[in-house]
Amino acid sequence: MKYLGTVLIIFFVATSALYAAETLNRYATISEMEGEVLVAKSSSENWQKAEPNAMLVEGDVIKTGPNSSATILVDENGAAGDILIRENSTMKIASLIMNQETADKDTVLDLAIGKVLVHANKLEGNSNFAVKTPTSMAGVRGTMFEVEVTEENKE
Repeated sequence: MKYLGTVLIIFFVATSALYAAETLNRYATISEMEGEVLVAKSSSENWQKAEPNAMLVEGDVIKTGPNSSATILVDENGAAGDILIRENSTMKIASLIMNQETADKDTVLDLAIGKVLVHANKLEGNSNFAVKTPTSMAGVRGTMFEVEVTEENKE
């Protein structure tokens, strides 16, 4: 039994290392902001005032207050697209990775509440750009669209 446990641990470590070697983490930046914009880094639950040009990574959460907004560029200079986060919104960067072998990019935003205007640039290969809400998921291949989550349609 001890041998089986050791084999399973080695298997999980090896497959985790293999998966990590096949994917690259990407980033986004806050290009513009107006009013109260807060960020909770993936490694923390503490909200901090956002700074212009701040780097955002997978797991980070952005929150805007009343009469506030933030524009996020996905990848360098917005190569994958840009997102306008409108007032009173909370959005998490759920996935922001790229497969090294295929160069396919996976971009998934999780909108808990509020409204975002997304401009996704044309995707190559099997790349994915999607916005999740508490009740649905919308994916695009290169277009502009708006998603809104209100208290009424949150459940």
